[in-house]
Amino acid sequence: MMETLQEKIAEEVVEELKKDPSIVGIEIAGSLVTGDIRPDSDVDLGVISESIETHQFIEEYRRGIKIDMSVEPLNMVLQSIETYPFLWYTTILSRIAYDPQGFLRQIHDRLEDYFENHPEIVEFWEDKLDQMKAAKMRGEEQEGYRSVLDEAEMKFSEEKRITRKFFQR
Repeated sequence: MMETLQEKIAEEVVEELKKDPSIVGIEIAGSLVTGDIRPDSDVDLGVISESIETHQFIEEYRRGIKIDMSVEPLNMVLQSIETYPFLWYTTILSRIAYDPQGFLRQIHDRLEDYFENHPEIVEFWEDKLDQMKAAKMRGEEQEGYRSVLDEAEMKFSEEKRITRKFFQR
């Protein structure tokens, strides 16, 4: 099977990021994982770094393909998975591209156990992801990911309101 341009670009970016010793792990997400790659598909990457203090969203283009890179501070990831595990469903759908110390594998295992015990949260996320995918296929405006995070937090947190300090507008 021939590699798509998006797969080649993802591989290039991962190889570049691996040279940074502060990078703890890299995940590939979106259509590169689901297999729904179209010629106009973007490249979605999640990066965990020890050297940053706040979330960074990086958008760039290579050879006409958009790259969306969400870079998360390691301490924020650890704290938010502890406090808000219900917000991390898409992590278990991603593919680990770089994980030199097994950190991401541990996170994936932990989250898989959590979601196995919370089918109502899995159902919520699967419904939302299906709705977003269907809207995209119809060329319609999609519900924003942050809006889905807000709804999940209001629905599944003990406080029933938004208290997180990450992934905010």
